[in-house]
Parts: sequence; structure tokens; C-alpha cells
Amino acid sequence: MSFYETDPDLRVATWLNRWRLTRDVWEQRRRDDIQIHNLEACHALLPLS
Repeated sequence: MSFYETDPDLRVATWLNRWRLTRDVWEQRRRDDIQIHNLEACHALLPLS
């Protein structure tokens, strides 16, 4: 049995790393045709704004 099979944290980290998006890849696929209107009204509801 390998270390990978016995460590659940490593298994999760490996699985999540599969979906990681680097900045270079993101910039190649970035879309500039999408706009969000009336976002100011939502700022009170967003905890990070």
C-alpha cells in the first residue's frame, strides 16, 4: 500500500490540484465580453466588499 493510499489529506490535495487554474491559462481563456450590471446594489450582501 502506498503513502498516497493511506493519507486522506494527500488524496484530497491531489484531487484538488487537478482543478487548479494557473494565471497563464486563465489569461488565455479570459472573456472580456461579459459585464455585470448593478453590482453596487449587491455590495451590502457580499462579505468581502
